[in-house]
Amino acid sequence: MLLATLGMLTVVGLMAAILSKRVAPMVALVALPVVASLCAGFGLQTGKFIIGCILSRGCTRVHRYIEMLIAIATLGYRRLYK
Repeated sequence: MLLATLGMLTVVGLMAAILSKRVAPMVALVALPVVASLCAGFGLQTGKFIIGCILSRGCTRVHRYIEMLIAIATLGYRRLYK
């Protein structure tokens, strides 16, 4: 019950942070779930959750986004999208 309540508070906090434009959306989508995970008592397992999500098939958009950032960093934006 407490974990479900914490999840709902995280979603409401995400929406409030993004809609109020106090925090950049990418920062809110990363920082608030990490804070919620630490508040739930998962501690150092939070890092394992993040790595597991990136490596799993269920999180392919995040994986593709990271691949795109790496490609842009190594090749440069103009060479990548010519």
